[in-house]
Amino acid sequence: FLKHYGIYGYSPQALEKFVELKPGKLEMIEKLEQLRWLENGNDIFVQKVDFDLISIDTREDIETFENYIKKTLCN
Repeated sequence: FLKHYGIYGYSPQALEKFVELKPGKLEMIEKLEQLRWLENGNDIFVQKVDFDLISIDTREDIETFENYIKKTLCN
């Protein structure tokens, strides 16, 4: 099965456009703001990865992730 990691990046122009869009039916039902982008005819890029990622839900998780990145990318 596949996991959803939910890493979203927007250009400044896309954010300016996004805040002008009104929430659609799907966003209201699912409570997922990225559906607003899709409902208005925009694309979202999806990438499959072959590794597990760290969940970031707390300040401590941020530190864990930063240490992981330093260890992984700086070696």
